[in-house]
Amino acid sequence: MLYIYIMRLFTFLLIIVGNSLLAVDYAPFKANISNEIDISDLDHKELKLLLEDSLKELSTSISLHEKKSFKHLKPYIRTEYMPFKKWGDENKNSIKTRSEVLMRDLRPKTKFSSIRKFLNFEDPWFESRRKKNPRYKANKTKVVDIKKSKRKKYYWLDSFTNEKFYSADKVDIDHVVPLKNAHIFGGSKWPSKIKYSYANYMDNNHHLLVVELGENRSKNDKGPSIIDENNYLPPNKGYHCNYVRIWAQIKYEWQLSLSFNEHDKVIEILNQKKCLSSLKTLLKSLQKEPILKRSKNYRQWILKRKSKNSYYK
Repeated sequence: MLYIYIMRLFTFLLIIVGNSLLAVDYAPFKANISNEIDISDLDHKELKLLLEDSLKELSTSISLHEKKSFKHLKPYIRTEYMPFKKWGDENKNSIKTRSEVLMRDLRPKTKFSSIRKFLNFEDPWFESRRKKNPRYKANKTKVVDIKKSKRKKYYWLDSFTNEKFYSADKVDIDHVVPLKNAHIFGGSKWPSKIKYSYANYMDNNHHLLVVELGENRSKNDKGPSIIDENNYLPPNKGYHCNYVRIWAQIKYEWQLSLSFNEHDKVIEILNQKKCLSSLKTLLKSLQKEPILKRSKNYRQWILKRKSKNSYYK
């Protein structure tokens, strides 16, 4: 009889310890900014205080770079976010995410049909589609004409390097907050549908960006950090304010946590006077409901978790 009680006690303690471990690496970005506050009426000093106040509970998670004690964390597997390591088609319009971002960010702005013709020869995915689908073969002559006469008219501007690129094979699509970073700071617990949605999200213009191929490779899974070996900031210094603003905004939108190092770097850069407009934009975004909480897949997942585990109630 005593043995049964001891085993029950041991099981109870294991559950408590397990729940506390789960809570360590996933402390969502919880902003405390009321919708009633008019950001545009505040001066720079008040904005800085508001930012520090809203971010103070943000970095309660422990970065893997600082503590290597996350044995319970699921290993990062890229194919969980991008099946077969390829871009998806979340909005089911028969155009892959890479091609949609290229269309969206192509300059100068033009009609969808013109961009589509332009990308037919520039983008490998369109090239493969055209071989399989007669609908694309019909446009072949027009595409050749565009290639000869308008190749230099259209370009992509890489904000990271502030350079123009006239060919799609010279650029890559960058997740501003890399998939691995998202996985470590909250994404590991997401179901597959949310992981797929994060990797291919197209409902705003800052989640995915067109970046020069080599620069995207050098960034890898780094981000803003006060530790040099983990720090990445774009070579274009004029983009630093926007870059850290977007980083923090995505973390909030997807309820991911910041490491202490990321938190300090974001504060350090956004407190500069030249970053005033980026600071205001970030604070206004913190007044809105996070993207993740608006997701139907997320709500279904939370309901399922609550029914199975009292920790989520």
